[in-house]
Amino acid sequence: MKQELKDEIQRVKTDLETKIKEVDRKVEATRSDLGLVAEEVYVKNFVDYLQSNGEKVISVYRHYETSLGEIDAVIETSAKVYAVEIKLRAEVSDVDGLLNKTKVLKEELGREVYPVLTGSEINKTVRGYAKG
Repeated sequence: MKQELKDEIQRVKTDLETKIKEVDRKVEATRSDLGLVAEEVYVKNFVDYLQSNGEKVISVYRHYETSLGEIDAVIETSAKVYAVEIKLRAEVSDVDGLLNKTKVLKEELGREVYPVLTGSEINKTVRGYAKG
């Protein structure tokens, strides 16, 4: 009887571990989908903002690859180029990452690039750090 109980506990444990892994996979897929939707919304809002302030948007490059990693969007207007990173929850390290990617992009394009960090939750610490 004791061994049967141990075996049953092990089966339940294995079953629960499998179910937890499946839930983790689904949560990660949902998080990824949410990130893509957020990117679309924030890029569209930023483009609308630029246009409402008189800037003519020439092109929007999504998921622009640099040697330091991807920039969510590079938006070129008649006057400026913006490197846009969208974060659902921004961290101080995101500011540094964006600034470094912006430097690389500036070297690639041979013109000034303006970094833009936007998202749902950019706390006071991150805003203060970004402002210098």
